[in-house]
Amino acid sequence: MGGSRNWAETTGDGPEQRRRVCEQLLVTVGCAQLAQIRKDSGLTQATLGAAIGLSRGRISQIERGEPVSLDVLRKYVAGLGGEVEVGARFGGLWLRMR
Repeated sequence: MGGSRNWAETTGDGPEQRRRVCEQLLVTVGCAQLAQIRKDSGLTQATLGAAIGLSRGRISQIERGEPVSLDVLRKYVAGLGGEVEVGARFGGLWLRMR
């Protein structure tokens, strides 16, 4: 009927697969936003990389959502004038670190 299918039918898996897909989507969107901030700042991947000591190729990898260490992400974000904050939740307790 109607041809509509639910998420489990389209992904072939249940809640764990949905969680992984959603996490990857958030990473992809976040990295695209970083790339746009870089472009809006008038920086190329090469100029940003040179300014922060990373190759243009590494900048490209970051912007495509490939795995990155927290130190490298901090360098990238600082190169754009921002800062990275990390949060951890333990029940009702939230810890924020810069």
